[in-house]
Amino acid sequence: NQKLSTHLKNTRIMKKTILSINKGQRLSDIYTIEPNTILCKTLTGLGATYSEIKAKRHSIVIELNQPPIVGKCNDPKHKKDNLFGVMQKITVDNVIEYLEDTVANGKLIKILCTPESFYKVKQAFEYLELNMHTMCFMLLDECHKLVKDNDYREDITLPIDDFFHFDEKAMVSATPIIPSDPRFEERGFTLV
Repeated sequence: NQKLSTHLKNTRIMKKTILSINKGQRLSDIYTIEPNTILCKTLTGLGATYSEIKAKRHSIVIELNQPPIVGKCNDPKHKKDNLFGVMQKITVDNVIEYLEDTVANGKLIKILCTPESFYKVKQAFEYLELNMHTMCFMLLDECHKLVKDNDYREDITLPIDDFFHFDEKAMVSATPIIPSDPRFEERGFTLV
């Protein structure tokens, strides 16, 4: 905590908010992820992704690996959350079908997607003439790995440029690397 506090104090470009969470609480008990934030959580497993899955808004969550997507999509506690995992074997047509069904039934869009499969989500929205940038909240989970894994996963950064086009967006990391991209300052991001 002290290292993070010192790091946050030395970061001048963004407003900072410190939240305290008590033992046994989940993030969703005390906070809803707000647009234009970088959530620098110091503990893993606090439920940032869970919080977004339960949020009453359309969401696209970028998860860097398939196991968390598969795990959340198969978890009984998310049975009614309309989760749809987009990864390797899922096609653009599968995403289109999910979006058509979701919109027709008045459900919330809840897409969990790997960075490499993000293009499928983008193409599906474009095909249906839906504007994902205004319609959905985008959450980049484990954003520190976008930097660290870029050397051997070329397509891992595919969602980044689109990220800045979303009206509502946020990043989460348990080991935050404060970004130097000027778009964070331009869009008034807050460190939480």
